[in-house]
Amino acid sequence: MGLRTMLGLKEPFHVRQSRLATALETSAELPDMTLFQNRMISNHVRDLTFVDVGGLWGTNNEKVTLALQSGAKTATMADMQEMDNEWWQAFRRRAAQLNVSGYAEKLVNLDDPRVHEKLGTFDFVHCSGIVYHVPSPFYTIQRLASLTKRYLLLGSMVVPEVIVTESGELRFDGGQMIYIPAIGDRERTIVAEHFNGVSLSVAHINLASNEHFSRNGEINYGPWWWLYSSKTMKRMLEDIGFKVIEHAPAWEGRSHYFFCEKV
Repeated sequence: MGLRTMLGLKEPFHVRQSRLATALETSAELPDMTLFQNRMISNHVRDLTFVDVGGLWGTNNEKVTLALQSGAKTATMADMQEMDNEWWQAFRRRAAQLNVSGYAEKLVNLDDPRVHEKLGTFDFVHCSGIVYHVPSPFYTIQRLASLTKRYLLLGSMVVPEVIVTESGELRFDGGQMIYIPAIGDRERTIVAEHFNGVSLSVAHINLASNEHFSRNGEINYGPWWWLYSSKTMKRMLEDIGFKVIEHAPAWEGRSHYFFCEKV
């Protein structure tokens, strides 16, 4: 998930150091081609220009190396971290371990209204782990639309259309979403029980946090802002101007991937 690096976010020091140590110490592994997202890239990227938007965070989930291994014409990693940042170093180390070179590196902010001018446009855009962390998912996906000439592969955390726990039922069908900064106690309790059951820890839900959503007019893109179902995200993509060609759950249903074509 690349959100924190893509939008210049901070995370707790011990979490950051632990994740970075793992990225630096773990030998790069070939991508798991049973995963939907990897198959979509491998099957469609040949001879196309490719960009991975915000792929540095965690490093091993980046898709630049896979794109080049699959025959992409060019591949670019786009992120907001400074170029001498340790996450760039971890990414470069991973690429070297996989004998991948010739990629471009760009420093950009996805939510910049001129991101398409600063970064350029590409045949194939990959972005995962961002849109549920932003105050306006529709706007952020519009920025992604401005970057792609053909394909968008979008990954997002999602919740079931109906959540039932000991504390009650909560529905996310029919386009219903929850704006987490305004979530009520009942809704928080039900979602927290659900997340506990699927081993997810989310700030302001089932993880105590003093993290502000905004301060002095500056947006914090660190916490989750929204809860929505995969059907709601699919409709959002369609309303922005994408045809969803294929989509599939990931991470045992915690997240969902959408392979889209611009229309």
